[in-house]
Amino acid sequence: MEIKIPLSQILIRRLNALDQDLLIYVGRKTFDDTFRGTCSEEDMLFSLDQFYNIPQVKSELADEEDFFWGAFYENELVGFYRMHVGSKKCPIDFLSNERPIELKRIYLLEKVQGMGIGQLLLDHAQVFARSNKRNFLYLSVWEYNFKAQKFYQKNQFEDSGFKNDFPLGNTPQTDLWYYKPI
Repeated sequence: MEIKIPLSQILIRRLNALDQDLLIYVGRKTFDDTFRGTCSEEDMLFSLDQFYNIPQVKSELADEEDFFWGAFYENELVGFYRMHVGSKKCPIDFLSNERPIELKRIYLLEKVQGMGIGQLLLDHAQVFARSNKRNFLYLSVWEYNFKAQKFYQKNQFEDSGFKNDFPLGNTPQTDLWYYKPI
């Protein structure tokens, strides 16, 4: 039986050090659900441990230029996104002088995908980016994550034609860079 979540009951708030364990759980779960079967078990465990370990997440949450925003339903973290407002070179060359900001790790638990929560997080990210006086939002998406690509295209993101390697351990993977003016 599918449960519908009323979007009016979703709370989006900035995650902090007290949310560390929730972030690690949801990050590991969504990453595993997305990439399981695309690499060896050893490479999957290596990647999960690389991105979602206590020191790493604690450091990211403590960084004043790093913003994690979580979507909560009945006190459960069901998704999140991350943005870093510091100066980072944009991999899309033609945006380098356009005040872009990267949307990172917009992740949702599988059980809530397709319910509109991803749209709420993306809308929130765009407001956040504009409030930080950014002109473009950009993100990378795995070349075989067609569901995510369709979602971003529906939201007027364009494929920049730029790609980057995103290996999972020793398993080669490729991400596509998407962008949109905001």
